[in-house]
Amino acid sequence: MYKATLYSLRFDKSGFIYGVAAGVFLILMCLTHWMALWILAGYLVYAFFFIRPIGGVASVIVILSALAFAHPVMQNLKHTGHPFGVAFYTLYSGLGVSEDFLMKATSTAIPVDIKAIMLTFISNFLTNLSRVYTYMGMALAAPVFFLACLHHYQGKVLKDRDGEALLDEQGEIDNSHELTVSRMRWAVLSMWLLGSIGMSIYGPGEDEFYSRQLHFLFTPVMTIYGLTMIAVLWNRAPFIKGVTYKYAYLWIMLILGAGPMLFTLPQFALRALQGATAKSTWPPYNAAATNRLLNAAIPKDHYVFSDQPWATAWYADRPAIWTPRLYETAQFIEQIAAAQKLPIAGITTSPVAVGADSLFESAGQSGEFFGLGLDSWVPIITQDNSKMGELAKSTKAGSGIYATYQYPLPYSGSLLTYYSRDEIDLDEFAAKVKKERAEKANR
Repeated sequence: MYKATLYSLRFDKSGFIYGVAAGVFLILMCLTHWMALWILAGYLVYAFFFIRPIGGVASVIVILSALAFAHPVMQNLKHTGHPFGVAFYTLYSGLGVSEDFLMKATSTAIPVDIKAIMLTFISNFLTNLSRVYTYMGMALAAPVFFLACLHHYQGKVLKDRDGEALLDEQGEIDNSHELTVSRMRWAVLSMWLLGSIGMSIYGPGEDEFYSRQLHFLFTPVMTIYGLTMIAVLWNRAPFIKGVTYKYAYLWIMLILGAGPMLFTLPQFALRALQGATAKSTWPPYNAAATNRLLNAAIPKDHYVFSDQPWATAWYADRPAIWTPRLYETAQFIEQIAAAQKLPIAGITTSPVAVGADSLFESAGQSGEFFGLGLDSWVPIITQDNSKMGELAKSTKAGSGIYATYQYPLPYSGSLLTYYSRDEIDLDEFAAKVKKERAEKANR
């Protein structure tokens, strides 16, 4: 991108090639994460105005993008009925209907309130601005980039080997590098601004490591511009005299930037000396039990409903479907599975079912399967395993669920339970687990 701008300023045709090459790399990034489309859009805006021929690079990149995205779009249409696939559901974030809610439903016929979208967009954009320092990894110099956009950079005059000023084709002093550094700010700003608009539309996410956070991609280049701006201001200060203080700002930035890590290192060292182990993922995940026991309980090539399908599919190595909110939806999915000869073996429950901030919120997320999730806690509260199932059976949906998946198998206490469609022979199950454990030990 830098060379594309540099050669464009020199009216060199190589600028076109470098401009297209930069676009190709951004297209590849889009194929890894769909939110990068907003960054690509920002680059297109910059390339249209600043890379010669005007509009030429942008036009070629649009054509290449269409060719690159054609296959993923067709696959999305084939499997989801929408060109953007399930990523489209993220548009509902913050509108009172979460993407999780839609992912569990079979109908997405939910009205879109334009006023609510605009209010959410403004709120998310302001949130992004207020947290930009955190999102950029607390790099002190990165936010100074925005101040650097107001500064006119004056680079040094380029000289040849004989020490003479380098001249351009018109016989004038070549200041193309200076102009390139200055113009590149607008490339970074354009891509960041369009990326921020995209993040504001789809929501800023729960934390700085959320998958839709793109700010960290700009941290290195913004830090460089920020440091140059700090250097300019530092060296213009009246108290800065001599070589001793000229580069002192770098040490100050290094110490302040490393401060958060330096303060936490003693805590980690103390934990290590005390023999503290890594943070456990339980609850809600028990990788060992899911991998050994649930894997053995579910027949191969069988599907299961799960309130944590990502963990079930990864650790148990079995295809998992996110447990819907309505029993009617589960029956509809079962009919589709039966028509395609994809048998559903059962349902798994975990602490995820009641793991929201409140039981009220958990009930809203789990819907008619909420009773099944609460049932896992009944043996713990009553100290009686025989009571398991009574809570779920008392509801209309729960009684239907138990009529289909009536054989519970707790595989990590009662908090992780597998409800099987078919009765499980416990002796055969134990022998299978023992055999698989022996096979893994011999590998």
